[in-house]
Amino acid sequence: MLWTLYHRAAEARRPDAVLADPRAVELVHGFDFPFAGAGLETQFSRVDNGWVHWLSVDLDASIAARRRLLDATDARLMVAQAQTTWGVGEYELIAGRLEPASREIVDRAQVTAGDRVLDLACGTGNAALIAAQRGAAVIGVDFEPRLLAIAADRARHAGLRVEWVCAELTTATGAFSVVLSAFGVMYGPCQDRAAGAVARCCEPGARVVLASWVPGSFMPAMGATLGPYLPPPPPGGGPPVRWGEPEGARGLLAPHGVSVTESVPSSLSLSFADRGAAVAFLLATAGHVLAEEPRLRHEGRWDHLRADLELLVAQRDSSTGAGVTLECEYLVVLAEKAS
Repeated sequence: MLWTLYHRAAEARRPDAVLADPRAVELVHGFDFPFAGAGLETQFSRVDNGWVHWLSVDLDASIAARRRLLDATDARLMVAQAQTTWGVGEYELIAGRLEPASREIVDRAQVTAGDRVLDLACGTGNAALIAAQRGAAVIGVDFEPRLLAIAADRARHAGLRVEWVCAELTTATGAFSVVLSAFGVMYGPCQDRAAGAVARCCEPGARVVLASWVPGSFMPAMGATLGPYLPPPPPGGGPPVRWGEPEGARGLLAPHGVSVTESVPSSLSLSFADRGAAVAFLLATAGHVLAEEPRLRHEGRWDHLRADLELLVAQRDSSTGAGVTLECEYLVVLAEKAS
Protein backbone atom coordinates (compact mmCIF):
# COMPACT_ATOMS: atom_id res chain seq x y z
CA MET A 1 0.00 0.00 0.00
CA LEU A 2 2.64 2.54 1.06
CA TRP A 3 5.09 1.40 -1.61
CA THR A 4 2.64 2.07 -4.45
CA LEU A 5 1.71 5.41 -2.86
CA TYR A 6 5.38 6.35 -2.74
CA HIS A 7 5.89 5.63 -6.42
CA ARG A 8 2.76 7.56 -7.41
CA ALA A 9 4.16 10.54 -5.51
CA ALA A 10 7.59 10.07 -7.10
CA GLU A 11 6.03 10.06 -10.56
CA ALA A 12 3.89 13.12 -9.75
CA ARG A 13 6.99 15.08 -8.69
CA ARG A 14 8.74 14.54 -12.01
CA PRO A 15 8.81 17.66 -14.26
CA ASP A 16 7.58 15.52 -17.15
CA ALA A 17 5.04 13.58 -15.06
CA VAL A 18 2.28 11.80 -16.94
CA LEU A 19 0.22 11.35 -13.77
CA ALA A 20 -0.64 14.44 -11.71
CA ASP A 21 -1.31 13.33 -8.12
CA PRO A 22 -0.77 16.18 -5.64
CA ARG A 23 -2.64 14.27 -2.93
CA ALA A 24 -0.11 11.40 -3.12
CA VAL A 25 2.74 13.92 -2.82
CA GLU A 26 1.05 15.48 0.21
CA LEU A 27 0.47 12.12 1.90
CA VAL A 28 4.03 10.88 1.41
CA HIS A 29 5.40 14.17 2.73
CA GLY A 30 3.25 13.79 5.83
CA PHE A 31 4.25 10.20 6.63
CA ASP A 32 6.95 9.62 9.24
CA PHE A 33 7.96 6.39 7.49
CA PRO A 34 11.28 5.27 5.97
CA PHE A 35 10.32 4.44 2.38
CA ALA A 36 13.32 2.16 1.99
CA GLY A 37 13.94 -1.55 1.89
CA ALA A 38 15.80 -4.02 -0.24
CA GLY A 39 12.87 -6.34 -0.95
CA LEU A 40 13.95 -8.74 -3.69
CA GLU A 41 16.02 -6.19 -5.60
CA THR A 42 18.57 -7.70 -7.99
CA GLN A 43 20.66 -4.62 -8.79
CA PHE A 44 23.77 -6.23 -7.36
CA SER A 45 23.73 -8.98 -9.98
CA ARG A 46 23.61 -6.32 -12.68
CA VAL A 47 26.41 -4.11 -11.37
CA ASP A 48 28.75 -6.67 -9.79
CA ASN A 49 32.18 -6.12 -11.30
CA GLY A 50 34.21 -7.97 -8.71
CA TRP A 51 34.90 -5.07 -6.40
CA VAL A 52 31.44 -3.66 -5.57
CA HIS A 53 30.23 -4.30 -2.00
CA TRP A 54 26.43 -4.28 -1.54
CA LEU A 55 24.44 -3.98 1.70
CA SER A 56 20.72 -4.90 1.64
CA VAL A 57 18.62 -3.74 4.60
CA ASP A 58 14.94 -4.57 5.11
CA LEU A 59 12.43 -5.94 7.57
CA ASP A 60 13.19 -9.41 8.86
CA ALA A 61 10.54 -11.23 6.80
CA SER A 62 11.90 -9.66 3.60
CA ILE A 63 15.50 -10.51 4.48
CA ALA A 64 14.44 -14.08 5.30
CA ALA A 65 12.95 -14.37 1.79
CA ARG A 66 16.10 -12.88 0.27
CA ARG A 67 18.27 -15.40 2.07
CA ARG A 68 16.20 -18.24 0.64
CA LEU A 69 16.38 -16.93 -2.92
CA LEU A 70 19.60 -14.90 -3.12
CA ASP A 71 22.82 -16.12 -1.54
CA ALA A 72 24.71 -13.78 0.77
CA THR A 73 28.42 -13.42 0.01
CA ASP A 74 31.30 -11.35 1.32
CA ALA A 75 30.40 -8.77 -1.35
CA ARG A 76 26.63 -8.88 -0.77
CA LEU A 77 25.46 -8.66 2.84
CA MET A 78 21.88 -8.79 4.09
CA VAL A 79 20.80 -7.17 7.36
CA ALA A 80 17.37 -7.55 8.99
CA GLN A 81 15.59 -5.09 11.26
CA ALA A 82 14.22 -6.59 14.49
CA GLN A 83 13.71 -5.46 18.07
CA THR A 84 15.84 -8.31 19.46
CA THR A 85 18.07 -10.93 17.90
CA TRP A 86 15.28 -13.48 18.52
CA GLY A 87 13.40 -11.68 15.78
CA VAL A 88 16.22 -11.94 13.25
CA GLY A 89 16.19 -14.84 10.82
CA GLU A 90 13.49 -17.51 10.73
CA TYR A 91 13.16 -18.69 14.32
CA GLU A 92 9.61 -19.79 13.55
CA LEU A 93 11.01 -22.68 11.48
CA ILE A 94 12.87 -24.25 14.38
CA ALA A 95 10.00 -23.38 16.73
CA GLY A 96 7.86 -25.67 14.59
CA ARG A 97 10.38 -28.48 15.06
CA LEU A 98 10.32 -27.95 18.84
CA GLU A 99 6.53 -28.20 19.18
CA PRO A 100 6.62 -31.81 20.52
CA ALA A 101 8.38 -30.51 23.65
CA SER A 102 5.64 -27.90 24.13
CA ARG A 103 2.99 -30.57 23.78
CA GLU A 104 4.81 -32.65 26.38
CA ILE A 105 4.90 -29.88 28.98
CA VAL A 106 1.21 -29.08 28.45
CA ASP A 107 0.40 -32.79 28.85
CA ARG A 108 2.50 -33.11 32.01
CA ALA A 109 0.89 -29.97 33.46
CA GLN A 110 -2.50 -31.69 32.91
CA VAL A 111 -4.00 -28.47 31.57
CA THR A 112 -7.80 -28.42 31.54
CA ALA A 113 -10.56 -25.96 30.74
CA GLY A 114 -10.58 -24.58 34.29
CA ASP A 115 -6.95 -23.45 34.24
CA ARG A 116 -5.42 -20.00 33.86
CA VAL A 117 -2.16 -20.64 32.02
CA LEU A 118 0.91 -18.45 31.52
CA ASP A 119 3.41 -19.33 28.78
CA LEU A 120 6.61 -17.46 29.70
CA ALA A 121 8.95 -16.52 26.83
CA CYS A 122 6.33 -18.02 24.55
CA GLY A 123 8.02 -17.25 21.21
CA THR A 124 5.67 -18.20 18.39
CA GLY A 125 3.16 -19.57 20.88
CA ASN A 126 3.55 -23.35 20.78
CA ALA A 127 2.65 -24.15 24.39
CA ALA A 128 0.13 -21.30 24.67
CA LEU A 129 -1.84 -22.50 21.65
CA ILE A 130 -1.87 -26.12 22.79
CA ALA A 131 -3.11 -25.03 26.23
CA ALA A 132 -5.81 -22.90 24.57
CA GLN A 133 -6.92 -25.94 22.58
CA ARG A 134 -7.57 -27.65 25.93
CA GLY A 135 -9.98 -24.83 26.85
CA ALA A 136 -7.70 -22.96 29.28
CA ALA A 137 -7.56 -19.17 29.58
CA VAL A 138 -4.05 -18.42 28.32
CA ILE A 139 -1.61 -15.52 28.31
CA GLY A 140 1.64 -15.70 26.33
CA VAL A 141 4.51 -13.35 27.22
CA ASP A 142 7.54 -12.64 25.04
CA PHE A 143 9.77 -9.63 24.39
CA GLU A 144 10.08 -10.02 20.60
CA PRO A 145 7.15 -8.41 18.75
CA ARG A 146 7.77 -10.31 15.51
CA LEU A 147 7.40 -13.68 17.24
CA LEU A 148 4.26 -12.50 19.03
CA ALA A 149 2.82 -11.39 15.69
CA ILE A 150 3.39 -14.90 14.34
CA ALA A 151 1.78 -16.38 17.48
CA ALA A 152 -1.24 -14.10 17.14
CA ASP A 153 -1.62 -15.02 13.48
CA ARG A 154 -1.51 -18.71 14.35
CA ALA A 155 -4.19 -18.19 17.01
CA ARG A 156 -6.46 -16.37 14.53
CA HIS A 157 -6.14 -19.13 11.96
CA ALA A 158 -6.89 -21.79 14.59
CA GLY A 159 -9.83 -19.85 16.03
CA LEU A 160 -8.22 -19.71 19.48
CA ARG A 161 -8.30 -16.92 22.07
CA VAL A 162 -4.93 -16.13 23.65
CA GLU A 163 -3.78 -12.83 25.15
CA TRP A 164 -0.32 -11.91 23.90
CA VAL A 165 1.82 -9.57 26.00
CA CYS A 166 5.07 -8.00 24.80
CA ALA A 167 7.30 -7.85 27.87
CA GLU A 168 10.57 -9.19 29.26
CA LEU A 169 9.85 -12.41 31.13
CA THR A 170 11.29 -11.19 34.45
CA THR A 171 8.64 -8.43 34.57
CA ALA A 172 5.69 -10.82 34.25
CA THR A 173 3.07 -10.74 37.01
CA GLY A 174 -0.26 -12.38 37.75
CA ALA A 175 -1.83 -15.36 39.50
CA PHE A 176 -1.96 -18.47 37.32
CA SER A 177 -2.82 -22.07 38.07
CA VAL A 178 -0.24 -23.26 35.51
CA VAL A 179 3.06 -21.67 34.45
CA LEU A 180 4.80 -23.15 31.40
CA SER A 181 7.97 -22.44 29.46
CA ALA A 182 9.57 -24.41 26.65
CA PHE A 183 13.22 -23.39 26.19
CA GLY A 184 12.31 -19.86 27.27
CA VAL A 185 12.87 -19.21 30.97
CA MET A 186 16.33 -20.76 30.69
CA TYR A 187 17.42 -17.86 28.45
CA GLY A 188 16.32 -15.13 30.85
CA PRO A 189 18.87 -12.32 31.41
CA CYS A 190 19.31 -13.37 35.04
CA GLN A 191 18.57 -16.89 36.22
CA ASP A 192 17.52 -15.89 39.74
CA ARG A 193 15.20 -13.16 38.46
CA ALA A 194 13.71 -15.60 35.96
CA ALA A 195 13.03 -18.06 38.77
CA GLY A 196 11.50 -15.23 40.80
CA ALA A 197 9.19 -14.37 37.89
CA VAL A 198 8.03 -17.99 37.64
CA ALA A 199 7.18 -17.99 41.35
CA ARG A 200 5.59 -14.53 41.30
CA CYS A 201 3.15 -15.61 38.59
CA CYS A 202 1.96 -18.68 40.50
CA GLU A 203 -1.16 -18.78 42.59
CA PRO A 204 -0.85 -20.99 45.71
CA GLY A 205 -0.60 -24.63 44.63
CA ALA A 206 0.10 -23.76 41.00
CA ARG A 207 1.76 -26.32 38.73
CA VAL A 208 4.99 -25.32 36.97
CA VAL A 209 6.39 -27.28 34.02
CA LEU A 210 9.56 -26.17 32.25
CA ALA A 211 11.57 -27.68 29.38
CA SER A 212 15.27 -26.81 29.19
CA TRP A 213 18.23 -28.12 27.23
CA VAL A 214 20.47 -30.58 29.07
CA PRO A 215 24.14 -29.59 29.50
CA GLY A 216 26.22 -31.11 26.70
CA SER A 217 23.21 -31.77 24.45
CA PHE A 218 23.21 -30.49 20.89
CA MET A 219 21.82 -26.99 21.43
CA PRO A 220 24.23 -26.05 24.25
CA ALA A 221 27.05 -27.66 22.23
CA MET A 222 26.13 -25.47 19.28
CA GLY A 223 26.20 -22.45 21.57
CA ALA A 224 29.66 -23.41 22.81
CA THR A 225 30.90 -23.94 19.24
CA LEU A 226 29.67 -20.54 18.02
CA GLY A 227 30.45 -18.67 21.24
CA PRO A 228 33.99 -17.58 20.24
CA TYR A 229 32.53 -15.75 17.22
CA LEU A 230 29.81 -13.89 19.15
CA PRO A 231 29.70 -11.08 21.72
CA PRO A 232 29.97 -12.31 25.32
CA PRO A 233 26.71 -12.81 27.22
CA PRO A 234 25.67 -10.14 29.75
CA PRO A 235 27.58 -10.48 33.03
CA GLY A 236 25.85 -12.04 36.01
CA GLY A 237 23.27 -14.00 34.09
CA GLY A 238 24.53 -17.49 34.87
CA PRO A 239 24.62 -20.43 32.44
CA PRO A 240 21.20 -21.23 30.91
CA VAL A 241 21.84 -24.98 31.22
CA ARG A 242 21.46 -24.78 35.01
CA TRP A 243 17.76 -25.24 34.24
CA GLY A 244 18.60 -28.47 32.40
CA GLU A 245 20.02 -30.12 35.55
CA PRO A 246 17.68 -31.43 38.29
CA GLU A 247 19.79 -29.94 41.08
CA GLY A 248 20.27 -26.71 39.18
CA ALA A 249 16.54 -26.21 38.62
CA ARG A 250 15.81 -27.14 42.22
CA GLY A 251 18.37 -24.66 43.49
CA LEU A 252 16.94 -21.85 41.36
CA LEU A 253 13.28 -22.41 42.27
CA ALA A 254 13.42 -23.42 45.94
CA PRO A 255 14.41 -19.98 47.31
CA HIS A 256 11.25 -18.60 45.71
CA GLY A 257 8.88 -21.10 47.30
CA VAL A 258 8.57 -23.43 44.30
CA SER A 259 9.38 -27.09 44.95
CA VAL A 260 10.52 -29.45 42.21
CA THR A 261 8.47 -32.65 42.38
CA GLU A 262 9.87 -34.53 39.37
CA SER A 263 12.56 -34.21 36.69
CA VAL A 264 12.02 -36.16 33.48
CA PRO A 265 14.71 -36.59 30.78
CA SER A 266 13.36 -36.31 27.24
CA SER A 267 14.58 -35.66 23.71
CA LEU A 268 13.51 -34.72 20.22
CA SER A 269 15.16 -35.24 16.84
CA LEU A 270 15.98 -32.74 14.11
CA SER A 271 16.20 -34.46 10.72
CA PHE A 272 17.69 -33.05 7.51
CA ALA A 273 18.40 -34.23 3.98
CA ASP A 274 22.16 -33.78 4.43
CA ARG A 275 24.75 -31.93 6.51
CA GLY A 276 24.67 -28.88 4.27
CA ALA A 277 20.92 -28.58 4.79
CA ALA A 278 21.37 -28.96 8.55
CA VAL A 279 23.95 -26.18 8.73
CA ALA A 280 21.88 -23.87 6.54
CA PHE A 281 18.80 -24.44 8.70
CA LEU A 282 20.62 -23.94 11.99
CA LEU A 283 22.12 -20.66 10.79
CA ALA A 284 18.89 -19.37 9.24
CA THR A 285 17.08 -19.88 12.55
CA ALA A 286 19.82 -18.48 14.82
CA GLY A 287 19.07 -14.77 14.96
CA HIS A 288 21.93 -13.95 17.35
CA VAL A 289 24.33 -15.45 14.80
CA LEU A 290 22.81 -13.79 11.75
CA ALA A 291 22.98 -10.44 13.53
CA GLU A 292 26.77 -10.82 13.60
CA GLU A 293 27.13 -12.04 10.00
CA PRO A 294 28.13 -8.64 8.49
CA ARG A 295 30.86 -8.18 11.11
CA LEU A 296 32.15 -11.74 10.77
CA ARG A 297 32.26 -11.51 6.97
CA HIS A 298 34.16 -8.24 7.24
CA GLU A 299 36.63 -9.92 9.59
CA GLY A 300 36.93 -12.93 7.29
CA ARG A 301 35.61 -15.29 9.99
CA TRP A 302 32.15 -16.24 8.67
CA ASP A 303 33.45 -19.24 6.72
CA HIS A 304 35.35 -20.40 9.82
CA LEU A 305 32.13 -20.27 11.85
CA ARG A 306 30.33 -22.33 9.20
CA ALA A 307 33.17 -24.85 9.12
CA ASP A 308 33.05 -25.27 12.91
CA LEU A 309 29.29 -25.77 12.81
CA GLU A 310 29.63 -28.30 9.98
CA LEU A 311 32.15 -30.23 12.09
CA LEU A 312 29.77 -30.24 15.08
CA VAL A 313 26.91 -31.51 12.88
CA ALA A 314 29.15 -34.28 11.55
CA GLN A 315 30.17 -35.27 15.07
CA ARG A 316 26.59 -35.29 16.43
CA ASP A 317 24.90 -36.94 13.43
CA SER A 318 23.24 -40.09 14.76
CA SER A 319 21.69 -41.19 11.46
CA THR A 320 22.58 -44.70 10.33
CA GLY A 321 21.36 -44.19 6.78
CA ALA A 322 20.75 -41.33 4.40
CA GLY A 323 20.22 -37.88 5.80
CA VAL A 324 21.22 -36.31 9.10
CA THR A 325 19.64 -36.73 12.54
CA LEU A 326 20.54 -34.52 15.49
CA GLU A 327 19.30 -35.72 18.88
CA CYS A 328 18.42 -32.83 21.21
CA GLU A 329 18.10 -33.90 24.84
CA TYR A 330 16.16 -31.77 27.29
CA LEU A 331 14.88 -31.95 30.85
CA VAL A 332 11.25 -31.48 31.85
CA VAL A 333 10.98 -30.11 35.37
CA LEU A 334 7.66 -30.41 37.21
CA ALA A 335 7.26 -28.17 40.25
CA GLU A 336 4.61 -26.77 42.56
CA LYS A 337 4.15 -23.45 44.34
CA ALA A 338 3.54 -23.79 48.07
CA SER A 339 -0.11 -23.46 49.05
